[in-house]
Amino acid sequence: MRKLLVKIDRFKEIKAMLLIFQLALFAFIVVSFLLVVGVPVVLATPDGWAENKGTVFSGIGIWFLLVFLVGILNSFVV
Repeated sequence: MRKLLVKIDRFKEIKAMLLIFQLALFAFIVVSFLLVVGVPVVLATPDGWAENKGTVFSGIGIWFLLVFLVGILNSFVV
């Protein structure tokens, strides 16, 4: 009976880690899509770069953070 409880606890840990990985991957995809669409729009508008430079750099920073986070979480999930 104890072995069964240990297996159930291990399954819950794996399920929680998989959920965290999937949420991080989803956030990475959303940020990537927003940057692919948003950066050309910002660069095409007059004075868009001067007004939105901080937002673009913040998005790029979040993108790099998510790249490393997904890579690290992937080593735990697989």
